[in-house]
Amino acid sequence: MRTTLAGTFRLFAAGQVLSVGGTWMMAVAQDRLVLALTGDSAAALGAVTAVLLLTLYGAGSPTGTPHACC
Repeated sequence: MRTTLAGTFRLFAAGQVLSVGGTWMMAVAQDRLVLALTGDSAAALGAVTAVLLLTLYGAGSPTGTPHACC
């Protein structure tokens, strides 16, 4: 039983590492794209980052209903 739980946790931890790495790469790519398209506009980058953070925490939900998160 103990071996199964340890293996399951390792699989979960590896999945979380991949997920966080992918999310980080997406954010960096999005920031670089915004800067490239707007001619290095810090205001545009700040606006896009604010919208991203609001949607991650459910404040900008398209349906207007709060997410069942956290």
